[in-house]
This record gives sequence, structure tokens and C-alpha cells, in this order.
Amino acid sequence: AREWIETTLGESIPDGDLSDALGDGHVLCQLANHLQPGIIPHINRDFGGTLGMFRKRDNIRKFLDAIRQLGVSPGEIFEVRDLYDKQDMEKVLETIQAVAR
Repeated sequence: AREWIETTLGESIPDGDLSDALGDGHVLCQLANHLQPGIIPHINRDFGGTLGMFRKRDNIRKFLDAIRQLGVSPGEIFEVRDLYDKQDMEKVLETIQAVAR
């Protein structure tokens, strides 16, 4: 999944745990916008302060909405908590594989 994301975006994502690299949703939103320019018009980038966790979850939600629009089947799409709370990274990887098809 990491290699496909990096190849598609044409840039590296942070090393280490993939859940940490994707956890704020920023990279996922960039990916969706790469696949269909403008599908996510505003990506949150400031994660400081009390609104940080809401902005991260919002980015993840925007990505999920975007891939639904791109035709990924609802059964292949993870829930926000799967990534944000690291509850089911296997499902997150399955979703990325579905997007890659």
C-alpha cells in the first residue's frame, strides 16, 4: 500500500508505521485529489490545538466520501475509527487496495 501511494503521488510518505503516516488523513486526501483533481476542495493541515483531532477525523471522512464517489464499494471501505483509533489497519489496507484497482 505504501509503495502504491508513493508511486501514485510521486513523493515519499513519512517512514515508520503506516497508520501514523496516514492517521491525519492528509496523505489520503492528497491521493483522492490526485485520482480526481478537486474531489476534496479543502484539506485540513493544521492539527494543533483542541480542534486537531476533529480536523484529522474530518480529513479521513473526506477521503472516504471521495472514494465512494470514485466507485469503491461500501463493503470495501473502512470506518474512520479503523484508521484514526488504529482499530482495523487490515481493513484500511483492503480499502487502499480497492482504490488502487
